[in-house]
Amino acid sequence: MAEEEKKLSRRDALRERLHSRYPDLNMDDDEALSGQIADDYDALDARNAERDAFNQRMAEYPENAVLLAGLSTGKNADGSAFDLGAYLLEEAPEIVEDLIEGNEVNMARYEAGREARRQAKEASEQMSAEADALVAAEDSELEAAAKEAGYKLGEIKDLVDWIYNSETGLLRRAARFELTKDDFLRLFKLKDYDQRMAEAEDKGYVRGRNEKIDMTAHRRTRSERVPVLGNGGGQPEERDEDPYLTNLERMGSVY
Repeated sequence: MAEEEKKLSRRDALRERLHSRYPDLNMDDDEALSGQIADDYDALDARNAERDAFNQRMAEYPENAVLLAGLSTGKNADGSAFDLGAYLLEEAPEIVEDLIEGNEVNMARYEAGREARRQAKEASEQMSAEADALVAAEDSELEAAAKEAGYKLGEIKDLVDWIYNSETGLLRRAARFELTKDDFLRLFKLKDYDQRMAEAEDKGYVRGRNEKIDMTAHRRTRSERVPVLGNGGGQPEERDEDPYLTNLERMGSVY
């Protein structure tokens, strides 16, 4: 393959290059080939003109190089975080002055922008305060729930992280439709746990009620089988002894 490429003339090599870039271009149409080459040169000239204009602007304002580097990297030359406002006020105050001084339109625009920024800052601070209050209230509810359930906060950290982590939490990922099978399985387990707890409470109530009914029935049966006084001195009727009830009676006689 390398030998074949060496044998290609410069004309054929150009045709191959154009064909790889423009596969729909008819390589046998000289007019089409010439037109495409001319278009490519026009685009190249336009890019060169933009580059020259950019370099000219950079030369007129040397501080633009620092500004461009700061905006593109987010860092100053010393490695500290780049701040556009601080840069304009400290390094290029003449730019701000030229824009505002003696220009009523720019001054009005500046004042309007400052008022808008002030309102936005107040709204942001209010939202932050409200969010902090909600977080504090929710933390209080979590502590109360953990105390009632008998858990320490450290023991439920995994659950809290799973739900609320700012990057990988359930709520964040649910908003981005990124929940996984494991998330759904864990949610299913929580749902099943609640259902089992409710069923266990119902069964416990029914079992306790049935035990009380059975005990009452046993006592009534025993009282019915006890012989009535004055039955001629006959022997008491035989009765079924329930060891559990007998022990309960013995324990009751102690108190």
